Amino acid sequence: MMRVDEAAAWVLHVRPWRDTSLLCELFTAGHGRLGTIVKGARGRRGSRRALLQPFRPLLVGWQGRGELATLTRVEPAGEAPQLEGDAVHAGFYLNELLVRLLPRNQPQPPEMFVLYQESLSLLAAGEMEIALRRFEKRLLELLGYGYRFDRLADSGQPVHEARLYRFQPGVGVTACGEKEVGIPGAHFLALAKEDWRPEALTSHRRILQAALVPLLGDRPLRSRTVYRAMRRLVEAHREVRDRTPAMHATESPE
Repeated sequence: MMRVDEAAAWVLHVRPWRDTSLLCELFTAGHGRLGTIVKGARGRRGSRRALLQPFRPLLVGWQGRGELATLTRVEPAGEAPQLEGDAVHAGFYLNELLVRLLPRNQPQPPEMFVLYQESLSLLAAGEMEIALRRFEKRLLELLGYGYRFDRLADSGQPVHEARLYRFQPGVGVTACGEKEVGIPGAHFLALAKEDWRPEALTSHRRILQAALVPLLGDRPLRSRTVYRAMRRLVEAHREVRDRTPAMHATESPE
């Protein structure tokens, strides 16, 4: 039986398990993604439930064998990054990527745990696009699926700023034909250097999300679907508000 008394961890996902317990997916330092059962967390004495929230640094312990372990310890471990608005949805996107791409009970490079923490800090600082693109690029590299964005995949020739190129998942950067629509080479070179210039961020998003498709498969990301639905609701509410005539304000008593 494996027993770990203390490890730094972040909650990736929590859902009910049987009558009074929780199934909690954790991302842990030194042990990677871990599935744990939190017994009695939904009962009257389930004090641990309040701690088991995403984006809160924790110290945890567990024991067990096989696919799921039993959580034996959980306590706070420092200040949580303050995520608000769209940054919350972005954080859930990071969590879902880790749940989908990391197998349980397989240690990951220490840099991956640091990358996750740094990404949450960037989200809390309002640098959402940079946080997401940086996380996607480095996660691909740490998983062994990184690309050379400064050279052509077939010939190894350097990418030129002024020319247009395409990105092919599983292949890399390829040259565009004479009349093809492509992405400026300057954007690929910026991505290679992690130069997150504003004019290239849309290209970076398209490239990196395309690179993730073969790893994620056909099942859509729930976090992305929820975010798009929320944005549609916000836009619909704004349109209704803008079409509604403004009500005349009544005079307030002196």
